[in-house]
Amino acid sequence: LKLRNKDLRNYIDKFIFVSHWQANRFIEEYNLDKKRCNIIHNGIGSTFELVYDIQSVLVDKQPIICYTPSEDRGLDKLVDIYNKLKKINPEVRLHVFCNVKNKKIRKTKGIKVFGRLEHKELIKELKKCLFWVYPVKKNETFCINAIEAVACGCIAITDSESGIIEALEGSGVVAKGILEVLINMMILYKKDRKTLNDHIIDKYNFVIKNKIWSKSVEKFKNILTMNDKIMELHC
Repeated sequence: LKLRNKDLRNYIDKFIFVSHWQANRFIEEYNLDKKRCNIIHNGIGSTFELVYDIQSVLVDKQPIICYTPSEDRGLDKLVDIYNKLKKINPEVRLHVFCNVKNKKIRKTKGIKVFGRLEHKELIKELKKCLFWVYPVKKNETFCINAIEAVACGCIAITDSESGIIEALEGSGVVAKGILEVLINMMILYKKDRKTLNDHIIDKYNFVIKNKIWSKSVEKFKNILTMNDKIMELHC
């Protein structure tokens, strides 16, 4: 709300956002100067960077869907999708890595609730999962969870039109029909593992090359350096 104060806005040299989607919302809401708005995407941390050989992980992949956001952000929608998919592919399971209050979900056959895990333990479990699926109920400014899942060899799928699109650009699937995507991916899992594995490897390599925290830090440093140069010119 303080950004509505024009004097305060003029006092700020740089505005930094984690996605263009987020920046556009602030620009519209607070009439920010676009020239002072900068985008720095989040990146995966060191615990997710090159923690294993992707080829070795593919051997252990199972038909498991994983969910890592908080319960209120779309778990109920995913459970509906899962129940429909299970009728076609009974072997599919759903692993949930957040705290779940809904007793019906906790008791649903095929669903295992892990709760929140430490990064190293989460990586160990995500490496077993084939899909990371997030049917979004609330807009995401970015969603680092999506990239972390891809770094663990998961195929990331969402239906959102918010900042998560930028998170999954080049590394995931954005589609309105999540169930249809899962059905098609399961056909590949059963009949053409090489094509599916090539897809996973391609997305993994893209994330490790382009969506790591060190690159985000470097961009932040460049923005600060540019600001210092402007100050020198004014002096």
